[in-house]
Amino acid sequence: FFRDVRSHTLPSALRRSRSKACAKRVRFADALGLDLEKRQYFTEKDSDLFPTPPTSPTPGHRLVLSNFVYCSESEYNQRARDQMVCLAKLRVHGHTINGQVNVANIAFSKEVAIRYTTTNWATHDEVAATYGHTVFGADNVDAFVFSMMLPAGVKVRSRFSLLLLHSAIAAAI
Repeated sequence: FFRDVRSHTLPSALRRSRSKACAKRVRFADALGLDLEKRQYFTEKDSDLFPTPPTSPTPGHRLVLSNFVYCSESEYNQRARDQMVCLAKLRVHGHTINGQVNVANIAFSKEVAIRYTTTNWATHDEVAATYGHTVFGADNVDAFVFSMMLPAGVKVRSRFSLLLLHSAIAAAI
């Protein structure tokens, strides 16, 4: 046979507490002689204390990836195997461009760099990509990552172009 036993660690919500130390009372402001409302008047002279916020924030410049085509991971990996190199990811954050280049693993020693311009190739700069990892689920494809800041003074509506440089050095046996 079973017997219902009440827990001794938790008091019942139906019983009153034996402790009178925590008696609570409600006191109303008018019973204590306090005002029930507070009025505050502003004059013309005080209106400058609270300036009105601007209606719209100052517009900032942003980069737009206008012709970067997003594909599936398997399509990027197949392009890397077919063409030896493929721009797999391109992200813009402020004036920083981060990317990933997938490269066919045809040799142990590989170098990847990104050459870029904002002057339609009249001048250009170059940044080296570093080895990131072997692409998961892809046979013989490595990922190289890069990060670059746009040069100061880039004009609004200017075009940013880049090209991938890849070299693989085969070891002689």
